[in-house]
Amino acid sequence: MAATYGIIGRPLGHSFSPRYFAEKFRREGIDARYEAFELRDIGEVGRLLERRPDLLGFNVTIPYKEAVMGLLDEASAEAAAVGAANCVRVDRGADGSPRLAGHNTDAAAFGESLARFLGLPRAARGFGFSGGADGGGRPAGAGGDSGFSGGDGRADSGDEAGDAGDGFHTPSPLRGTPPILGGELNSVAALVLGDGGAARAVRHALDGLGIPHLTVSRAPRRPGVIGYGDLAPEVMAAHALIVNTTPLGTWPDTAACPGIPYGLLTPRHFLYDLTYNPAETEFMRRGRLRGARVKNGLEMLRLQAEASWAFWRAADSPEGRGK
Repeated sequence: MAATYGIIGRPLGHSFSPRYFAEKFRREGIDARYEAFELRDIGEVGRLLERRPDLLGFNVTIPYKEAVMGLLDEASAEAAAVGAANCVRVDRGADGSPRLAGHNTDAAAFGESLARFLGLPRAARGFGFSGGADGGGRPAGAGGDSGFSGGDGRADSGDEAGDAGDGFHTPSPLRGTPPILGGELNSVAALVLGDGGAARAVRHALDGLGIPHLTVSRAPRRPGVIGYGDLAPEVMAAHALIVNTTPLGTWPDTAACPGIPYGLLTPRHFLYDLTYNPAETEFMRRGRLRGARVKNGLEMLRLQAEASWAFWRAADSPEGRGK
């Protein structure tokens, strides 16, 4: 019986991941399949594992990334730090009972993609990916070439995909220089739009890159979180990087966008949108028209998918469990 991997969440009607992994398995000659498991609640995971003993790992998307943490027997340092898991490996004992190990690949994938966008040299990234500055990278230990090909949707979850297409970004004028480590962006700070699970992963990656940040929320209730009404000119000027973690602008509601003062954007700003369907969101379009550099989340999605595969396969490596 072929090994099965999959994704759990709700809804999954336009999930990117089944297509991505089907192409990967075909291209690399891997005897496995990938299925979408739309669950009404997180409690159905146990029944799924009983019903599908061939299921060796699954991705987790909205709305279960945080809830799945309560089901894990083991959580990686990344998952524990973020408080959410988007990748679960199923290790089965001699009696067939499942043991769940959870990981978060979103944070590292975002950090790597952002570092490429900002022009950081590979040695300064530290997220465990190899590959060129503009894509095609894979996490250390991942099996095979990533061969990225197509997909639109939302990168925080590997879901909501639309028609195949290329990622959209305007390259950094600082590429090839170490901007954060001593160049123009050595004092860069970020605004993180949204305060959900995706924002947690983004903040964790920013911390890893040494980029200070403020979270912007419609309902700020804790230190380090401000409201959209607090985005005064001096705040916008002090934060060159703006990351949208909200679903605003995702297909089909492509006219929507976060309520930031776009008129205060300049060519000094970098706008990163976790959304990748459409390829250029309204958030990105408005920034581009003001001269800002912009990028969508397609590369992040591809990177996190390859990191998920590496995590699932870790148990089969000489260093992993099940050796």
